[in-house]
Amino acid sequence: MVLFKGDAAIVGMVLKDHNVTGGTKTVALMFVLFPFLAFAAPFLVCDPQANVDHYVITGLPVGLDGSNVAPDSSGAYGFKFDLAATPKASTNNLTVVACNVWGACSGSVPFVLLRPSQPLNPVNIRFSK
Repeated sequence: MVLFKGDAAIVGMVLKDHNVTGGTKTVALMFVLFPFLAFAAPFLVCDPQANVDHYVITGLPVGLDGSNVAPDSSGAYGFKFDLAATPKASTNNLTVVACNVWGACSGSVPFVLLRPSQPLNPVNIRFSK
């Protein structure tokens, strides 16, 4: 998104014309100026479960903390864990457990996280009829 100097003024005029005030105007302007805040990927997810207080993911690369992963607030998943910071060309053997409020946890479920390096160079470049 490219934002020019006059764009903020135009957004302000549009919001004013529609009787948008105060906090609503601020939130609307934030969505225009910072649309990238909602996007990240990939995510490690599981199906939603009842009676789960948190999840524990072990085997993550250094820098990612999976010791107390909260359930997904949207309810679409059991948890939704951002893996964007995973180093390239790495393989991690993860385990995931679900824990209740009393600290009792399920059995662990294995998952192999493989993040490949960059793709190979294109080969056999040529013209075609």
